[in-house]
Amino acid sequence: MFIDVTGTGYAPEGDFRVNNKPIQISEYPGAMSTLWLGVLNNDAELESIGEVSGEEAYRIVGDPTEGRVARGGPRKLEPIMWR
Repeated sequence: MFIDVTGTGYAPEGDFRVNNKPIQISEYPGAMSTLWLGVLNNDAELESIGEVSGEEAYRIVGDPTEGRVARGGPRKLEPIMWR
């Protein structure tokens, strides 16, 4: 099974999907743990740089690969990690 992550660029928007259907990452504890470890071991930061063409724009400060984890991890984990 593969879990796809949707979104464009570094904007903190998108979903996790299996077979092109949105999922709750909390229902996949292995994937959630992997994502959480990626967030904990990450030095990159997502930084807002204002608006471009009327939309909020972002840039990554640090390693681009870690930046992808920084983009996806916290927004999906925050609602469930403090239960």
